[in-house]
Parts: sequence; C-alpha cells; structure tokens
Amino acid sequence: VLRSGVMRFMAPPKDGKAVLWWQATAWRPHEYDVNTYALAVAYFLERVDSAVVFFDLEGWSFRFVAHAAKILAMIKVAQDHYPEKLTACVLARAPGIFESFWPLIRPAINPRMSSRIHFAPGKSSGEHAFITKYIADDVLAAQYGGKLLPTGASLHEPVAAIPPMPTRAFSARQVASTTSAGAATAEQPGPTLRAMTSDINLST
Repeated sequence: VLRSGVMRFMAPPKDGKAVLWWQATAWRPHEYDVNTYALAVAYFLERVDSAVVFFDLEGWSFRFVAHAAKILAMIKVAQDHYPEKLTACVLARAPGIFESFWPLIRPAINPRMSSRIHFAPGKSSGEHAFITKYIADDVLAAQYGGKLLPTGASLHEPVAAIPPMPTRAFSARQVASTTSAGAATAEQPGPTLRAMTSDINLST
C-alpha cells in the first residue's frame, strides 16, 4: 500500500500537521487485503497530531465497488480511533460514477465525521478557492492550483518523507475491521501480518 503511493503526505508534516493525499489513479485494491489497508491508514495517522485528508477521485472506477470493504475499513479506523486528528476531509474531482458508490459508504460515517466532509466543485467552478479553505496554498500540490511543485520526496517517494514511527506501538490502538450489510467481511491477515500485529484486533 505504501509503495503504491495511493496514500502519502502532500508535503512533509510540519509541527505535527499534514495533508494526507489519496489518489484514485494510484489505488490498486486487488493487491492487498482489508487488514493491510486498515493498517496503512493507521500508519499515517499515527505520525501526525492533525490532518486534512484530501481525496482526488479522478480516475475512480466502477471496479472499485468490489473493494468497498477497504473504504469502509478506512472510515472506521479514522473515525473510531483517530477522530481528534481529522480536521477536514476534502473530496475533489469525483466522477459521475462515484455518485452511485457514495450511498454504499455514507451510512457508515457518523454525524461528527460527516460534518467534516466537503465535496469540492469542479476545476472550472472554483475548485482551487474551495480547497484552500482547508489546505494552505504552500502545501497544496500545483495540479490543484497550489504552490507545491512536484519536486519534494513526498510527491515522488511516498515512504521517504514519512517521519519516524512514534515510540508508542500500533498495539496501543485496537484497529477493528469493518463489516456492514452488503459489504464483504474483512479478510484475515496473512502470517507475516499476524506476526507484525499479533495483538491488534482486526476481526469483528
């Protein structure tokens, strides 16, 4: 998950604050299971004090519907275990096909988290002005009208710019998997993942 670049910090975190950037064009959900994906979400959120999560949904595909459990797991990890860290969630460039997917995941979002979710208008309808309500220009990638050019390690090597893991281990949090009506049950982790996370409960 980390090497794919689907999740990365848009710029190196500063003073414990960061923009966590998710790009649909880099998402290859068939390459990992729900548990691995949930741990990747925790991996980033453990490293910051607060974050704006920015979803670039351009390139969203109908085939992603089969991996709804991974998105549901991301939501559950974020809102159940890191609610104090998420200041806003901005969704941009959502294609029409995403409208049919949104009702599948919307019921899993609690009211507190729902109030922090914002859909940006289209590129020609004030996208940049809307995004900068939540993300400063100097840490916003140039492709969204910001001043951050794709020259930093965080834009090319998503793992390289991640700060060291805090001394608190993952075991300090119980990361639960997500199931819901119509959603697939989270896959069990493989042997390697179990060895890494022996006391993290990822089962329902």
